[in-house]
Amino acid sequence: MRIAAKVAAWQKKYGGRGFTGYQGASGPTATSATGLKIEIFIDESWVDISSDVRYASRVVITGGRNDESSQVQRGTCKFSLNNRQGKYSPRNPSSPLYGKIGRNTRVRCSTEQEGTVRYRFHGEIVAWPSKWDVSDTDIFVPVEGSGILRRLNQGVRPSSSSMYRTITKETIDHVVAYWPCEDASGSTSIASALPNAAAMTIAGTVNVAAYSGFAASSSVVTLGVGSFTGAVPPYALDAPDASGLGPFIKAQFLLHTPSGGSTENAVIFQLSTTGSVARWEARYITAFSGSLLLTAYNSLGTILATSDFLTDSAIDGKDVLVTISIDADSSPDIFAGIGVTYADGTTAISVHNMTIAGGVPGVATRVTVAPISACSDMSIGHIWIQTDGTANLDPQALLDGHKGESPFTRISRLCIEEGIDFSGTDVTGNDTTMGVQNADTLVNLMMDC
Repeated sequence: MRIAAKVAAWQKKYGGRGFTGYQGASGPTATSATGLKIEIFIDESWVDISSDVRYASRVVITGGRNDESSQVQRGTCKFSLNNRQGKYSPRNPSSPLYGKIGRNTRVRCSTEQEGTVRYRFHGEIVAWPSKWDVSDTDIFVPVEGSGILRRLNQGVRPSSSSMYRTITKETIDHVVAYWPCEDASGSTSIASALPNAAAMTIAGTVNVAAYSGFAASSSVVTLGVGSFTGAVPPYALDAPDASGLGPFIKAQFLLHTPSGGSTENAVIFQLSTTGSVARWEARYITAFSGSLLLTAYNSLGTILATSDFLTDSAIDGKDVLVTISIDADSSPDIFAGIGVTYADGTTAISVHNMTIAGGVPGVATRVTVAPISACSDMSIGHIWIQTDGTANLDPQALLDGHKGESPFTRISRLCIEEGIDFSGTDVTGNDTTMGVQNADTLVNLMMDC
């Protein structure tokens, strides 16, 4: 329908009323009587509509907690707009706001005190319902703006563990493959958390959702007499950095070994790569109350290098984060290492390195867990592959589920993970700290703060 026809239809329905310019509400406006300023976001800028606000109906802003025992409620800002000329009717084609206002139009309310602007409300207007008095001459729009909690509560996604959230929200850079291993009991494959990667296939018998000892994770897989494997999506080989180091591969996963240990020389984790090294294997050793070593093989199955035992590891009965780091330099040489970080924080990180002289670096192509099915009762989870060589998070905080951070820090981090703009001032100091971030919805996690 052409715009002229729409205007004619509007005028016929509403008695020929058309917009001729701004007209303030009868009686004092909100801005003149209270110092309030109300704006809506139109055409990429904030537009002051205070002169159209009806002060007689008051501007009511609510939010926060009603009492110490209640939860934080969504913020609201309620006010009425003069609409005698149909300016705030989204379907009125003669309105200057036609096509510019509608559902979820952004709104803000502020006051100015001694030259300082203080914002009292930010939110979105859900609807623009026109109302009339009995004489059909006083037309107004009762508006209600809703704060961000309304939008965050819509289409709530399933709860996620803190480790899953951290890895999938791009807090960790250059992740090319990630299998959380948090699948529901009875699952017949290990789902990928990345859209471009396939699930891991299970061979034999593994016990999905069987181990729940990691504070930062939902229940993960306990290995039985089976294995599982998954392909790493293709990615380009990075060029060396400015110092001549690289490309890099970093493989990490959670591991729990039973207190009685496991099978001597059992292969826990196998990483296939291109280049001089065809595969890397992390093996379990019973010595030293449970240890790990890393071995590199060429395409013929010949051992190229083996790391020393982690003589100070003692991983039996413990929850750890295992890190395998592989990088190269311009020599060319390949440097690799295996290390563990302990979830209980009682033991320092243990790392042992090895060198493959003249090695040609490559890319990761496949991950296999327990390839010879000899890791009975070991539990594994959150397997991810990165292509950067620097750690950009605190591994202890990752294992602890961010335990000990302040409420302000947690809210700020959650907003960064979700891509939500956030600013504020931390008024809690260092006296208030949060516990483990459990698997829950974003809103509930923020409510906990």
